[in-house]
Amino acid sequence: MMISYFATYILLTLLFCSMSFITGIIISHRNVGPLYAFEKYLDYLLKGDREDKEKKLILRASDNFKQLEAVAEKLRAHFERHD
Repeated sequence: MMISYFATYILLTLLFCSMSFITGIIISHRNVGPLYAFEKYLDYLLKGDREDKEKKLILRASDNFKQLEAVAEKLRAHFERHD
């Protein structure tokens, strides 16, 4: 009786921990990924020697911070005007 209780407890604990870990990874990628891509895009703009004038910041459909695409477009237009 006691062994089946502990086995069930350990199984449920491992299942909960696994689900929490996977959910945390997904949420963090949806938040950090766009910020990392935006940072890389800013580095690209600030380099000044832009070989690909039509490069745009495009985020995944499931990403958060989709407004960064509009901000990146405004920055690209600003830098093009001042080149």
